[in-house]
Amino acid sequence: MRNEIRKIKIAVTSDCNLRCEHCFINKNNKIVLKTVDFERAINQLFMSPGHFKKIEFYGGEPLLYFDKIKDWISIIKNTALKYDKKYALFLASNGTIITKEILKCIKKENIFIAVSFSGTEKSHGYNRLFENKHNSYFLVKKNIKSFLKNSASNTFCIYCIDPNFVENMSIDFDEIINLGFKTINIECVCGKAWGEKKFIELERKMDEINQKILNLINKKIFVYHEKMYDLFSKTHNEQKICPFYQDLELYPDGNFGFYPFSFVNYEKEKRNIIIGDSLKGFNKKYLNCGYDPKKCQKCIKKYYYKKNLVDGSIALKIRDKKIADFCKFLIKNSSKNENIKNYIKKAIELNKSIYER
Repeated sequence: MRNEIRKIKIAVTSDCNLRCEHCFINKNNKIVLKTVDFERAINQLFMSPGHFKKIEFYGGEPLLYFDKIKDWISIIKNTALKYDKKYALFLASNGTIITKEILKCIKKENIFIAVSFSGTEKSHGYNRLFENKHNSYFLVKKNIKSFLKNSASNTFCIYCIDPNFVENMSIDFDEIINLGFKTINIECVCGKAWGEKKFIELERKMDEINQKILNLINKKIFVYHEKMYDLFSKTHNEQKICPFYQDLELYPDGNFGFYPFSFVNYEKEKRNIIIGDSLKGFNKKYLNCGYDPKKCQKCIKKYYYKKNLVDGSIALKIRDKKIADFCKFLIKNSSKNENIKNYIKKAIELNKSIYER
């Protein structure tokens, strides 16, 4: 295998205690990833070139199966030792489950936890409801304070943008910052209709958020888009790896794909998105393809821009461009603004803390 698999997302389960309106996962079948499939996938990850690997647990709700994740961390440690590799652990949660044992493990294993939170009660409650339709907002907000107190630098926010509440982004972002988050990953829902008006509004709101971050920088308060860590990194610009291998996912049934498990109707679309499985490995077309920007872009478009999935892909592209343009602006102005210079320096240090231990 010539390509470096830089990270893998592990969809631990289809089971979840919430019924988020934007999530397409069938929670009723409660599929849980088998340990043998996990172990095979981790071997594929560490066997590939590259010294550092990123492993992300999500679902469904992965903390429903916290004991299994603890066992898997032992497998990761042994496999990393076997191949002489380093790694970082991430876990994405809906924030409704928290125990002393979970907090202790997060700190001990230096796990970066990303909590799904939409800022205001109105926006959060639009999507993130329990099965009985009760809003998870107040419970999640309370638990976030515990996560931040336990490990503030390792606690991120996943701010998921649904086209139906894109107009609320600025207000929601303020609430996320006021709660204490320093790193925010803005995600755009796939599999739902956006449309031209929503795309334009998304562009406008991303500009507003970037301006908010700039205002905070000038006050020496540093808040980041998660994507910035890579964009400011020298190693990011030097890497020649297949873009697909940055988005590898292992689904609960043991299949590999590149689409976020929760953003796609997996049972309906899996024939189009599966690119291999843990037992047989990857489809041959992905094993030996070299890095070619033009060919990679065609391949990405063919894979991601499918019927019923196009709008979300366009929204993510808009998000990425706005963040990349903002980074370029900051770099351009860093020589004449000491606060911006220090901000970029801090972002690079944070990136190293994740990828260069």
